[in-house]
Amino acid sequence: SLIVSGRDRIVDSNSAIHRMQTIAPGFVVESRETRYQNLTTVLVSGQYTVYGNGEPLMTFPDPYLEEKEAFTILAQHESPARVLVMGGGPSFVCAVRAYGIASIDYVEMDPVVVEVARKYVSDFAAAGTDSADVHMHFGDARRFFEDRGASAPFDVIIVRMPDPRTLFLNRFQTREFVELAARSLSPG
Repeated sequence: SLIVSGRDRIVDSNSAIHRMQTIAPGFVVESRETRYQNLTTVLVSGQYTVYGNGEPLMTFPDPYLEEKEAFTILAQHESPARVLVMGGGPSFVCAVRAYGIASIDYVEMDPVVVEVARKYVSDFAAAGTDSADVHMHFGDARRFFEDRGASAPFDVIIVRMPDPRTLFLNRFQTREFVELAARSLSPG
């Protein structure tokens, strides 16, 4: 048995740093526990990667990849005006804004993810979530659909969650989730 008095946060922090060094090479910039997960930010070659419980949540700055992904998705719709982005971080929301979208709703489970990203991301990407056309929602993505009822539909829904390696993340890959999302899409 182990008794720790007054140093449990140091032990937790050192443990998280050691765990991340075995998962991802690089310099651990920050590690902290949130209500939902352990968030660890790693710096490698000028890029930050934020991990949630060891799963990569977002990497920035990476404007080329994010713009390419956003434009590839948005080009599938003739003229998207209302877009829902679930996960992906503030810099991805900025890439979606660059497409000229009139209204973006951004859902992120853990508000600390946005806080951490803003701490290290460029002013350009931070402006993506501080804009009047971006409406931020903190909470569960499935619950977002359930709570919004018959609100105005979205033209495009982008779900940018990590791979479904856990039961929690698998919830976004189920038939029920897709049906909830489909009910929130505009016709066409």
